[in-house]
Amino acid sequence: GWRGGDGGHGGGGYDRDEQQQQGRGEPRQRGGKGGKDSSSRDSRDNRNSAGGGRRSDRDKEGASSNEEGIAHFQARFQNLEDVGGQLMSIAQDQNGCRFLQRKFDEGGAAAIAAVSAELLEHATELMMDPFGNYLVQKLLERCSEEQRLEVLRRVCGKGEIIEVALNTHGTRAVQKLIETLTSREQKALVISALRPGVVSLIKDLNGNHVVQRCLQRLGAEDSQFIYEAAGKHCV
Repeated sequence: GWRGGDGGHGGGGYDRDEQQQQGRGEPRQRGGKGGKDSSSRDSRDNRNSAGGGRRSDRDKEGASSNEEGIAHFQARFQNLEDVGGQLMSIAQDQNGCRFLQRKFDEGGAAAIAAVSAELLEHATELMMDPFGNYLVQKLLERCSEEQRLEVLRRVCGKGEIIEVALNTHGTRAVQKLIETLTSREQKALVISALRPGVVSLIKDLNGNHVVQRCLQRLGAEDSQFIYEAAGKHCV
């Protein structure tokens, strides 16, 4: 029996040229498909626009909620001296941590000094906390050189920096610590504390980020301890 010619299968096909034209967006679709596709695109655009609007509303609501949470702590504590004995519980709360960070931004080294004793006592625990690590990072950005040295002595003195660097949250705080080093004494403290555990750090996902930060910030000479450890354990 007779079979249809090119493009005749079922009467609804289209040839390769038409496929290519459709792929390029050329208007040769049959049966009003162009209008349908356009309508679908418009519908998707409308949905995306509406979704963007909803996200914007949620972001505003979230920001408002955050401000209310921070305001709650501001009402409870007129100044940082009032925080005494409660620093850990505040720092481990999301809005409480934001409240303290804001105080550090506003008051700098003087604000940090008001809670320094408690901060130093719980430094390593805060560095490994989901919220507390952000407070330590803020501290390192806003503190004086003397205060940074005190934090280094506390964290490096007992060798706890390795444990912190291997922690999911602690690695961020240790990287910030390395980024903010400014003197030979500060660098020497960190290098001495990291050296015994550098191989463990290299092999660990979180620790490896700390090693990379050392290579980026310390320079070739001060990073020699990393190269030596890697060389000894490369086989």
